[in-house]
Amino acid sequence: MRTFLRPLMAVGLLVVLVAGCGPTIAASAAATVNGTTITRTQLESAVRELVGDVESLSAEEREQQVGTQQRQILTLLITSQILEEAAVAEGVEVTQADLDAVREEVLAAVGGEEQLEPALEGAGLTMELFEDVYLSQQAHVVALRDHLLGDQTMETRTVRHILVETQEEADDIVAQLGDDGDFAELAMEHSMDTGSGQAGGDLGPAPRGQYVPEFEEAAWNARVGEIVGPVETDFGFHIIEVTEEGETDASDMPPEQIDQLIGQELNTIFETAFEEAEISVGTGLGVWDPSTRQVVSEDEVGDEPAGDVPEDAPQDAPEDAPEDAPEQE
Repeated sequence: MRTFLRPLMAVGLLVVLVAGCGPTIAASAAATVNGTTITRTQLESAVRELVGDVESLSAEEREQQVGTQQRQILTLLITSQILEEAAVAEGVEVTQADLDAVREEVLAAVGGEEQLEPALEGAGLTMELFEDVYLSQQAHVVALRDHLLGDQTMETRTVRHILVETQEEADDIVAQLGDDGDFAELAMEHSMDTGSGQAGGDLGPAPRGQYVPEFEEAAWNARVGEIVGPVETDFGFHIIEVTEEGETDASDMPPEQIDQLIGQELNTIFETAFEEAEISVGTGLGVWDPSTRQVVSEDEVGDEPAGDVPEDAPQDAPEDAPEDAPEQE
């Protein structure tokens, strides 16, 4: 799971609950989301394990250090409620198996059960927040994604290539292939793309839109078994062969490819859910700012979120990704 705890990473460590109630919600409510109450007891329980001895702090320190963290945790609880309601409204049901699957992905991401608690501490989370909020939120999002995907498939082409630096080298390899040269052997011997080169040039199956334009056009216009090239890209000169045409279940595709199919639809559902949500925050806990989608102090409405990681932030490339492969867009 590449986005482990991303929505929660801004959660801090110190929280103080301020007494009082808003004019439109009950005294016991920290917030309401579409009529569903997030209680002050619920908020307090979620953060109490993370609270140090705040009695030694001055009133100014409490506002500066504690108030901000309190609002961030309430933002988490409100956001999770909105996302879950959006999924349920689309007819999605989450089972214990779904929750267990998300948990297993998290454990794999952090290095096992023994590493979970340190990871949660580093994110400023209690086990209660993780079990009751994070897992449920993520399971609903994954279930909604799978619901939207349904039985969709993506047309794929399996391509292999040999990447060299010059036109002359490429022409020579094309000539060797024309004299019954072995593509895989030539790839292992000559390809600058060492990752695929050691696999005989094989790049595996990919749907449309995954390669740089020149490579993409050549791969999707070629017949199976046809040698195409040299094709010049920013990486060098490619000799390309399509070895197979096929289809892949959309649910088995990498996240960026799934996004091509249902990303816009999924985004619209969540955008609408946030825009239409009726949210009230209890007195003393801040206000909900629709523009930044977080609980802020009243004088911060409209300010940019501080320190949050956008959901669509680009991920670091895998360490083992070949540097000079035909870059996927």
